[in-house]
Amino acid sequence: MTTPAFTHTKPHSGAYATLRTGTYAGAHVLAPFVLAISAGLSWGDSPAHLVGAMLVFLAFGLSTCRLQAFAAVMTYYLVTARGVPAGGALFFSDATKPTLIWLAVSALLAAVWALAWTKNWKQFCWRLPLAQVVLIVPPVGMLAVGNPLTAAGMLFPGWGFAGVAAALAAGVLLAQYGSARGTHKLAHRFGLTVMAGMLLALLTYGPTFQPQAPGTMSSVDTHVGNILGRNAFEQLPLHQANTERAAELLEKGKQVVVFPETAAGEWTPMREELWGDVSALARERNAVVITGATTLRGKLLDNSLVLLGGEQPQVYRVRVPVPFRDRGRQDDLQDSGSNVFGQSVYATKAGRVGVFICYEVLLPWTVLATAFEGADVFVAGVNGWWAPEGNSIPGLQRSAIQSWAQLFGVPAVVATNR
Repeated sequence: MTTPAFTHTKPHSGAYATLRTGTYAGAHVLAPFVLAISAGLSWGDSPAHLVGAMLVFLAFGLSTCRLQAFAAVMTYYLVTARGVPAGGALFFSDATKPTLIWLAVSALLAAVWALAWTKNWKQFCWRLPLAQVVLIVPPVGMLAVGNPLTAAGMLFPGWGFAGVAAALAAGVLLAQYGSARGTHKLAHRFGLTVMAGMLLALLTYGPTFQPQAPGTMSSVDTHVGNILGRNAFEQLPLHQANTERAAELLEKGKQVVVFPETAAGEWTPMREELWGDVSALARERNAVVITGATTLRGKLLDNSLVLLGGEQPQVYRVRVPVPFRDRGRQDDLQDSGSNVFGQSVYATKAGRVGVFICYEVLLPWTVLATAFEGADVFVAGVNGWWAPEGNSIPGLQRSAIQSWAQLFGVPAVVATNR
């Protein structure tokens, strides 16, 4: 009797193998986008969440071609700046313009990353740092909202500029880990170490972490909408309330008092006189009061912060205004535009104050320049009247400046007008 031969069927052949291959291929296509979306959503109300923004480096490394890397990173920027279309609709009085800006800027920033992509993951050690330099330094740096290196303050608090380098090195290791896909033991181990460090940082701070400024510093948040859209008579009670509040805080021993962007309206001789008693009291108490205002230079209009408490008011002129805005005014005054290399740290009786207006807190260039000038405290005046309820942009601004302050070991004081 002949025993029939046993035929062994390979478990991974035929339809099963095709299904498995297709599943893996689908995962490789989707994984960078899932990570990019997660990284973008990390930009929110708590600076601790910014640790997750570093996942965009992993999304970049997992991309299998330059086009996929571009699409994944663009997804990250679109999700990060998700509040721009809705918020910009009120700011620009037009829904189309902010949406086009949102898409165009995200594509531009993603293109810089895409140029750094290569199949040879070992080259990421110089390609990615070069790309990040391009993304930080003007002119591209004037548009580079959402840089993942903002997470440096949460990962390496107190490290200063060394922390930026360390965060960049961590990003490179994440990208190499994703690109090597387990084929290189050292890249695999380094990548896992970085991800473990990110998780540890998030667990250390907790999901609701909010750093607090020292008790000698105070911000005054207001809810007056677009004050520049009101006439002088409508503005007067608001200014009187602000000066009274400033005097009250100084009497309580506050050394740094901050009001929001444009809180004082147009800084005229009459407005300076109105704030004169506050300035004298701040000088007497060795304190500083900082208020947003618009200041005139001939027919040029500057979005400014005015520092009171010295012999004369010190005026900070915005370095990087919100891009693509309408610059003309009906009274023939012209917005003066950018002042990208301008002074941002001022010596006051309360210390060296580094100042920012609105959009500037989201740009690594302006923050790093201010830190390089030697600020003892970061102060930001912000307008959020244009942001609908629940819009993400005001939270992004606060989280960003708080993270940078953590990195350089200085307090941050942010005043917002809604």
